[in-house]
Amino acid sequence: MYALSSELRTMLLYALLMILLLGIAAVIARTPPTSAVLAAFGIAILVVSFVSTEIALYVLIFSMLLSPEIGLGGASDTGGMDTKREVAIRIDDLLRLVELLEGLRDGGAERKRS
Repeated sequence: MYALSSELRTMLLYALLMILLLGIAAVIARTPPTSAVLAAFGIAILVVSFVSTEIALYVLIFSMLLSPEIGLGGASDTGGMDTKREVAIRIDDLLRLVELLEGLRDGGAERKRS
């Protein structure tokens, strides 16, 4: 197996990062400005929530108060949610997933240290 030098690894990392950033820039250029700003804000909240458990809990409480429901599935009739058999996902459900992943990461890091 060939071992890569540290300079070559660094250059490959920069090249991959550049390709990723160019792809993100192409997607952002095709979207409306408000969508791009909202997506960046959402990604920033997810990153901050993943880094700090305390901030994630504050964001979760705030999102539980204000988050709209996103209806998925269901029939096309005009009944309520119970007659459509629709699934409702809210923003705080997605944040709970982030908190679960953060807890698993912290548990793995703690186990590795001991």
